[in-house]
Amino acid sequence: MAERQDMNMKFIRKGVNSGQPVDKTDIQQTTQVFWENEVAANRLITRSMFVCAFTLLACWLLNAVGVLSIHGEYVLPVFLAGTVSLLIPAGICQACRGEKKWVKYVLLLSITVILAYLDSILTFNVPLLIIMPVVFSCRYYSSRITIRTAALASVLFALSSWIGAVINFNNPDLNFANPDMAVYVRDVMLLSFLPKWMIFAVLSAFCCVIAQCGRKMVLRQLEISRKATRVETELEMAANIQMQALPAADSLPENSCRAFDLATVMDPAKEVGGDFYDFFYPDDSHLAMIIADVADKGIAASLFMMMSKTMLDSRITSSCSPGEVLAQVNRQLEASSPDGMFVTVWLGILDLRTGELVTANAGHEYPVLCRKNGDFELVKDPHGFVLGGMPNVRYREYRMTLDEGDTLFVYTDGVPEAYNGTEQFGTERMLASLNRYKDRCMTELIAGVKGDIDAFVSGASQFDDMTMLAFRLLEPKNGNGMDAAV
Repeated sequence: MAERQDMNMKFIRKGVNSGQPVDKTDIQQTTQVFWENEVAANRLITRSMFVCAFTLLACWLLNAVGVLSIHGEYVLPVFLAGTVSLLIPAGICQACRGEKKWVKYVLLLSITVILAYLDSILTFNVPLLIIMPVVFSCRYYSSRITIRTAALASVLFALSSWIGAVINFNNPDLNFANPDMAVYVRDVMLLSFLPKWMIFAVLSAFCCVIAQCGRKMVLRQLEISRKATRVETELEMAANIQMQALPAADSLPENSCRAFDLATVMDPAKEVGGDFYDFFYPDDSHLAMIIADVADKGIAASLFMMMSKTMLDSRITSSCSPGEVLAQVNRQLEASSPDGMFVTVWLGILDLRTGELVTANAGHEYPVLCRKNGDFELVKDPHGFVLGGMPNVRYREYRMTLDEGDTLFVYTDGVPEAYNGTEQFGTERMLASLNRYKDRCMTELIAGVKGDIDAFVSGASQFDDMTMLAFRLLEPKNGNGMDAAV
């Protein structure tokens, strides 16, 4: 609990010093991550202690059959006592699944004492095993715990070496033979323990650095995760705002001129896209339809898309022709847009009384028209330059008359350029798909084309935004009210 409070205070001090408000959610998330890491470290040390215990048992068996040459008087007390001493704390941790705050201290203390005990008895068989608890402590990503473990291990290492020297005074395998006990112990400590302790100190210092670096790495990953979550949330909000800015077909108010069927869909390649569509009544007898594609994807494209849409909507009136609208918007975009940003636009204004459609095309895809009882075919209207590319561009207009039952389909390049990893969907497949559903209502027609595209790409990642608008002119009005879904 004290460590958790100390962690919270560090976050609070960091926020105060930086002048930024302290986010309690961030503190809770960070505390939770380090707690989960602590539990994982407890379980790792527990598994290691089980391995050490079974290793001691294996050594006892190998020594019993003569494979190892450890003196018999050491075998029973050393191996059995060490095995039991390892299994007890490991079993305690296993019982509580490593989820108690005090478990790490029991584990680190136990394994440090046990290895020091083994080092005191088996002086030349387990050199520097005392570094193991320090290495394990790095997994907690706390330099404080690592320093404490290293300090305890250092003291016990010195004590075990002294005890080992006394116990092994008469051991003929040692190279420090001296009839004087004091001189003998001094030689062992200076010539055997001191070099090992210096190596131990260096390794412990490295362990402290590793623990601190691990902590910084976890904090850095948490910060990256928070930023990614924040960006993802903002992108979701931006996508919702973008979709709300686009009209729904059933949002058009009723008109008394002509019934029609209209449907749209926009499927961005990323969270937010650069495509957009729009339709509205400039006056009681005209319907304006727009479909556009910004030359990029993502946040920048969505902002440019909103700016372009606003400019187009504000200039479309029944007295202003599509060519004039595109010319005016092009001048404004060229003067204010970032370098390299442009938008392709198809704009049509339909006279609902006569069926006359006046269009202008700023570098957009060719529209597709299906006459009643006919097939869908490309309408190769005159193309002008994209909006925002260069100033003072003039846009030629194209006129056609829509009769009852005629269907117009406009789209962005994400439709024919849908890619399955080998080839693109293509204009021919698009026309074939449109003709397959030409007798359906506009909502079903667009859904059918979208379904064919999805089947074609077979789960491949979407390369570009995909937007479609389908319009069918129905019979003239005989009175007020709408005769078709809009």
